[in-house]
Amino acid sequence: MKLSVIRGGLHVSGRSDATSLALLPQQFSNCLRAHDARVRLVRTDLILTGVIFSLTVDTDISFDYGILSPGCRRADFADMKELGINRRQ
Repeated sequence: MKLSVIRGGLHVSGRSDATSLALLPQQFSNCLRAHDARVRLVRTDLILTGVIFSLTVDTDISFDYGILSPGCRRADFADMKELGINRRQ
């Protein structure tokens, strides 16, 4: 596995013998988008981002949030509420 910081996000590449989960040192957000549709991003360990892939992965991951697409941040806040994470403690 190789993780690189690129402009606007991260680049992940690697390979495995089967379907695998790689943990990234990146806080999970519903706004994260893998540019390869075969890659799935999931929340792991309450806070970290997991990358699920089969055999090989070579994709950019970007934070896809903007003024015209606030839905992913609303989903982040809904996740926090469901997980019992209070922003004001």
